[in-house]
Amino acid sequence: MSSTTSITWRGVTFYGTSGAGRYTFATLEGWEDLPDARQEEYDRPSQHGMFDADVYSGARRVLASGRCSSPAERDVMLAELKAAFSLTPTTTLPLVIDHAGKVLTVGARLLRFKPTSPAWGSGFWGWAAEWICPDPLRYAAPVVTWTPFAQMLGGLEFDLFTDGVVDTGFLEFGDPGAITGLVAVSNSGSAQAWPVFTVAGPTPPEGFDLVDSVTGSRLRYTGVIPSSSTLTIDSATGLVTLDGVDRKPYLTIREWFSIAPDSSASILFSPRGGPTSAVLTVTVTPPSW
Repeated sequence: MSSTTSITWRGVTFYGTSGAGRYTFATLEGWEDLPDARQEEYDRPSQHGMFDADVYSGARRVLASGRCSSPAERDVMLAELKAAFSLTPTTTLPLVIDHAGKVLTVGARLLRFKPTSPAWGSGFWGWAAEWICPDPLRYAAPVVTWTPFAQMLGGLEFDLFTDGVVDTGFLEFGDPGAITGLVAVSNSGSAQAWPVFTVAGPTPPEGFDLVDSVTGSRLRYTGVIPSSSTLTIDSATGLVTLDGVDRKPYLTIREWFSIAPDSSASILFSPRGGPTSAVLTVTVTPPSW
């Protein structure tokens, strides 16, 4: 666990402790606090107040500023900063912040960057940057777990002879066992996590079910997945793809389920026909406010 807060953007890391690296920062805003909220407001006719409505978060805005000091590398470091803080209009990029023992990532766009030169001749200059994060949640590292289909395996007891009441002789080949087809997943974040399911074939022609063992919520896929193919079901977006090709019509039951904040769940991977060698991988990326 790191004791030094750091900000990483496009390969450049800024440290909150002097001497930890070439670049440092002095202020960080908008990271730990909640983003601005919004609510639809409808006044009650001829009454006090308004109708209650859900509260939604706006985008997260992160601001940071710092100061650099290096007479020898002044021009080189400034060029590196300008390259890192160039505009990226077509996509969000990962903004990674290690703070309070947690490394969290958001998808961010740079809004502004401003270098200042209070003592340019001595190699001192300051900087300020602002990012906007369309998805306000901050994400920890993905947690990946897996399981094959549920199937019975294991031991056998073979009776040799009996006295009519109890078995007095038998051969024991070990305790019965089973592959349960259950996979335990956890969410250490403070917001609901929506898992991504990946199934590597082959699956039976009848398909398979993914079942939340607590609520009974079910996802049913009725297509076949060949041994060389992979199906991906993204419960956050509803996308269902087989080797990148849309297969949403084959998801005939769509009782989407998430993992509650700071909790665990158990998901059953169940064949609708006979079990095969298919493997389910579940990826949970814990989100936090």
